[in-house]
Amino acid sequence: MVALLLTAPEALAQRAEPPPTERRALPHVPGGSIAVELGEGEELHAATCGLADAAFTGDTTLALIAPDGQRVAFNDDACFSLGSSLRFVVPPGRSGRYVLQTECYGGSQDCGGTLALQVGPQSAETRVPRVRAAGAMRGVIGLEGEQGALVGDVMAEARPLGPLLVRFGGTPLGIGGGDRGGLAGGSLSLAVGFDEGLVAVAAGAGISVLATRLDGQRAQETPIFVTFARLGRLHMFHFEAQLAIWSFGDALEVLSFHAIARLPLGPVELFVRGAGGHDGIALGEVGAVVWSGDDRTVGISVHAGGAGVFHQPLCRFDVPCRDQRWIAGPSLGLGVELRPW
Repeated sequence: MVALLLTAPEALAQRAEPPPTERRALPHVPGGSIAVELGEGEELHAATCGLADAAFTGDTTLALIAPDGQRVAFNDDACFSLGSSLRFVVPPGRSGRYVLQTECYGGSQDCGGTLALQVGPQSAETRVPRVRAAGAMRGVIGLEGEQGALVGDVMAEARPLGPLLVRFGGTPLGIGGGDRGGLAGGSLSLAVGFDEGLVAVAAGAGISVLATRLDGQRAQETPIFVTFARLGRLHMFHFEAQLAIWSFGDALEVLSFHAIARLPLGPVELFVRGAGGHDGIALGEVGAVVWSGDDRTVGISVHAGGAGVFHQPLCRFDVPCRDQRWIAGPSLGLGVELRPW
């Protein structure tokens, strides 16, 4: 058993600068264990892939056991391989000696390699930002001689107290071209829930904004109910989805859905996004967010794909509108995302 000893948390608090990350490379042995002293708020990153000096043969696994004997983290396959990668941030009141167990998948003995260990302050990859905001605007090149359209969206999240999540956002709003211009889609909503890092859920209500059904009828600022969920940590692979439901007449209908999957690769996050529904907006795109600095608080996003706006000429709600049609084509846009703290 190898012990990795760290400076006590009380001593760390007296330093003006955060303590350096301590790194070590050890053999990955089937049935082995490594004792690690961890203080509150510190992060352990152990891996047989994806870190300097890490290497593996066979199918490795890693498990982390807390001082009370509870298994608090486990990983089998990572880095798109049979290697392993495990991260853990010590929660309040859980300081002590943790044990990292090294095994082979299925209890076999056919694995090995080098286990890379890093212990230090919490990294940007595991930090749950207290405030998050994002916005993007895309230009749509209309086909069939149309003048084009714009599609934009905004979002803001806050965690004012512990895991409490307050999320403000909306489905994409489209501004169509053509002879007289027009609006399609769009809703604003406020949802409240919780975010514990790996899982976030929220529910709330809002209102549609100039929403246009595909049959041409107008929703006239209909109240909506929204649900939101995210699986995975921000700055790590995660999936987000939002569903908005409205009441039109005597029926409940899906106003819109919005889903995005993101895969971080160092300071760059790749993403795939889709949105659509009865609000007159269709969007499918891929892109990337390029983050600045090690703390990754400011990111610039690039969006490319295709979009459509159900063109609704501006008119009064009590007067039938004419010339309703889709403006669709390739889209290209830019955005910004902020995670200040």
